[in-house]
Amino acid sequence: MISNSTRVSKHKHHIIPQYEGGSDFAENLVELTVTQHAMWHFAEWQRKNRWQDRIAWMGLAGIIGHEEAVSQAITESWKNRDPRVGWNHSEETKRKISQSQIGKVIPADARSKMSVSAKNRCTPEWRERQSRKLKGKEARNKGVPMSEEQKEKLRKTAGHPNKQGWLWWTNGSKTIRSREKPGPEWRRGRK
Repeated sequence: MISNSTRVSKHKHHIIPQYEGGSDFAENLVELTVTQHAMWHFAEWQRKNRWQDRIAWMGLAGIIGHEEAVSQAITESWKNRDPRVGWNHSEETKRKISQSQIGKVIPADARSKMSVSAKNRCTPEWRERQSRKLKGKEARNKGVPMSEEQKEKLRKTAGHPNKQGWLWWTNGSKTIRSREKPGPEWRRGRK
């Protein structure tokens, strides 16, 4: 339910959504009340079944808070393999997005807010919440074949001591990492 106190505020809404390549130019913006904005996203969600509109509607309607909306957006985008925007854009959409960004300058106050927001997302509390939420869920890349580029990157890092194949060995007084048993008196593990 939308509270009466939010009905007076106005929002600028993109007629063609940014996730479809819509610009920030005046001809693509319409001013709506919070209620109208929520209803617009609800109607778009019903029509297109896009998760972006569902999350926007739920956030604007007060069904979920900002933190939950961000969390759901991250989860949805992970499902679609492109964490920046939630799916892989067509070349035409990429071109439209690129064109809409030409000449834009991000104001200093907006850059400052973006910086604070990024820092807040990386707090230990946030990491703990994400960890609890994802506990027991299957990895999003499980069963996804690796590209040749990914395989080559793994091959290049295989000799690094922090990578797969290196084991801890101890002789009781000393501990080392090695791919092979250093000698007969050595056993697996740390001292």
